[in-house]
Formats: sequence, C-alpha cells, structure tokens
Amino acid sequence: MLLRQTRGQKIFSVFNYVLLGLTAVLCLLPLVHVIALSFSDNAAVSGGLVTLWPVRFTWEPYVYVLERSAFWKAFGVTLQRAALGTAVNVLLVILLAYPLSMTGG
Repeated sequence: MLLRQTRGQKIFSVFNYVLLGLTAVLCLLPLVHVIALSFSDNAAVSGGLVTLWPVRFTWEPYVYVLERSAFWKAFGVTLQRAALGTAVNVLLVILLAYPLSMTGG
C-alpha cells in the first residue's frame, strides 16, 4: 500500500538522503586517502603530494609486505583464530540455546 507523503515529509526525506550521503562520503574519504597513500611513491607521500589519487603509482609497498614471512605467519594466525573462534562460538550458542528454549519462556 502506497502512502502519499506530505510536502514536509518529502522535504525531510530529501534532507535525510543528502545528510546520509554526505556522512557516507565523509566516512569513505579517509579510507580512499589511505589507499591512495599505499599506492603512491614514497617521495610523493613524504612530500605531501598525495590527496585522493595516487601520485607516481607503485606496487612496492605491497611487494615488500608480501615477501615477508612474518606477514604470512600473522595471516595464518588470523585465519586460525577466526576459524577456531567461529567454531567455539557456534558450539556455545548451540549448548546454551537448547536449554534456554526448553524453559518455556
């Protein structure tokens, strides 16, 4: 069922969409900036030349990180903790949910 909006409701909806859109953009700008920094040449980053687009594009930081064995060890620990944590949490939810469902509440 479609309801007709009053003029005030339409104005509020437009204002709400604009405000939420601006908030989303403001939340994404720092992330875009960090990504641009990561793909920019070190001299451009040090010189403060990078804003929202990479300057002198390079893959060197990613190659540097991916070549380190410490990164892969840490990544493996992260995967193990995520898998183990998920399994333990599902088990605990199952073990607690069944008795709670039988209490009649």
